[in-house]
Amino acid sequence: KNKKGNPLYSTTISVYGEKHRIIGLICINFYADTPFSEVFPVFKMLDKTAGSIMNENFAVDVDTLIEEAYSEAFHQVMSDERISNNLKNKEIVGVLYEQGIFGLKDAVIKVSQLMEVSKNTVYMHLRAFKQKEDDGSR
Repeated sequence: KNKKGNPLYSTTISVYGEKHRIIGLICINFYADTPFSEVFPVFKMLDKTAGSIMNENFAVDVDTLIEEAYSEAFHQVMSDERISNNLKNKEIVGVLYEQGIFGLKDAVIKVSQLMEVSKNTVYMHLRAFKQKEDDGSR
């Protein structure tokens, strides 16, 4: 506890340089009565999504990962009767975009082949999602 009686955890870590000589110290003090979401605001987002399920994909290579993600997105969108047929491709791209699939190398090309559309069509949908994201909607 500190002087005010607040529960406090402290640690000091040595920073080593050449020839294993200590060149600095890192001191970390953590107040145990402070919510973790206040210390690291990114954890506030986790509170909002605590009830949601996160899927993980373990694939042998990038192509397999993209194919598996596409297959899941395809089945998810196609089984949703609320999505009109002319918006299904856009929604598939949206699901993959939210999963971060398009951050992978050649993902646009691979997805366009799986969807049997041009890569320009995929880019068009991506631009629309990025624009909505920049505008703060969706």
